[in-house]
Amino acid sequence: MKITDCVIICAVALSLFMRCQPEKAELTDDQLGYHYFPIRVGLQWKYQCDSILYQRSNGVKGDTVHCEIMEVITDSTRDPEGNPFYNLEIFYRKNETRPWELIDNAFLTVTPSSIIRQDGGLDFIKLVFPVIKNKSWNGNIRISQENMIRLNGEFFKPFAYWSGKSYYYTDILNDVKINDIFYDKILDVEEVNYTDDLNRIYSSVRYAEDVGPVYREFWLLSSDNADPSLPWTVKADFGAIIKMSRIK
Repeated sequence: MKITDCVIICAVALSLFMRCQPEKAELTDDQLGYHYFPIRVGLQWKYQCDSILYQRSNGVKGDTVHCEIMEVITDSTRDPEGNPFYNLEIFYRKNETRPWELIDNAFLTVTPSSIIRQDGGLDFIKLVFPVIKNKSWNGNIRISQENMIRLNGEFFKPFAYWSGKSYYYTDILNDVKINDIFYDKILDVEEVNYTDDLNRIYSSVRYAEDVGPVYREFWLLSSDNADPSLPWTVKADFGAIIKMSRIK
């Protein structure tokens, strides 16, 4: 048999083999991970919010603030690409005896491959699909590193440090208790974990199956003290530590 004939036969055999392979089944919504952040009009989340505030301008260090936050999906439309686009109203009250006050709003965009939250005109890619442990992505790819945010009366430029594939799925856990509420399954997402001698930036979110975000923790701190032996809760000059836990 000629070499050319042999090559042709092998090529035909390979082509037939490839054609005979079973098609991969499409992933279900649960396999993709959509159930970790259900989104529809009428859904709401209530949180106990505990903050420690640091403010250089008035010399306040470690001022503790407690309040409640509620987020409600009030309506929806479609973005120019045809993706569902939701309005998220944000309410505040000092404690459960006080009425809710509307203080802000955000937006949620749901695409087949991601969920994007827009806060203050900044787009954060909160989740990507499918959900796979240790998967990472650039959740701030739509945000310039020069963007500044205002927190507690001070201006920060965190995105100079908070960039690249800093978002990743750290764990998927079963039977987790958070703030006296039990959840069957929890998805842990670390959004950033950066520190140097003068800056500390940390953000993480825990999503519960069929519930959505049930715990958030955010550190944005800066200091003039470069002593690495001091904990950030001691040496921070300005910024905040914010922890939000879902309540019933």
